[in-house]
Amino acid sequence: MPLPPLGINLWQFHRQLENHLVAEVLAAVAKCGFKTIEMVGPVPDPARLRARLDALGLTCAARHMVLAELDDPAAVAASCAALGTATICSSGLRVWDQRGAEQYREAALALNTAGTALRRHGIALAYHHHDFEFEQVAGTRTGMDLLMEHGDPGAWSFCIDVGWVQQAGLDPHSYLRTHRHRTTYVHLRDQTKDRHSTPLGRGIIDLRAIVHEIESNTRIRYAMVEQEPGTDPVMDAALSRKFLYDGFGW
Repeated sequence: MPLPPLGINLWQFHRQLENHLVAEVLAAVAKCGFKTIEMVGPVPDPARLRARLDALGLTCAARHMVLAELDDPAAVAASCAALGTATICSSGLRVWDQRGAEQYREAALALNTAGTALRRHGIALAYHHHDFEFEQVAGTRTGMDLLMEHGDPGAWSFCIDVGWVQQAGLDPHSYLRTHRHRTTYVHLRDQTKDRHSTPLGRGIIDLRAIVHEIESNTRIRYAMVEQEPGTDPVMDAALSRKFLYDGFGW
């Protein structure tokens, strides 16, 4: 089966984006060989950003937004239409540091509502976890358990971040395989033995098994390279891109 479209999440460039270096970041990403991005942070002028992407031969696969930003689905859909994307990747609960069982149940219901409304506009919603969702919050049940239990698979799906799964002490490949029916989006990360974020192929995560699992799952719409910001995010992005191209022709 063919691999899904590959892009890069711009989180590793967020310091540059905060300094309004959007044009420079996009040019660097295109030079590394990426064809699509996941946009992070505010997009005050989606049409202008799309023009910049078009000029570089890039597309926007998804926008990354927090749950509170999804309260007006019509406005979100209009922004997505102007940007040319049909996917929202959302992370965090209603209040970032309030993570009890009730907050997870409330988040699942809010995602159900937002995802159902966004689908009417042709927008797909995926929830992106971190490591804290794997902590137990209701007996032996974790936040991820509650999100899956109360979430409506017809309204939204999961973005599985293999680095955060590893950080939580689980095997990313096994987790992807176990939850393949709920996964439509993947973030590709790598990390060292001492849990530092690193370019793909330079850490301990079994990325070959993960890529093969992605290849076998036709539900996965996109895969995004993601790394925590380092001292040279452009070089890191280029190394990750080269690893995927040389190793898998991706």
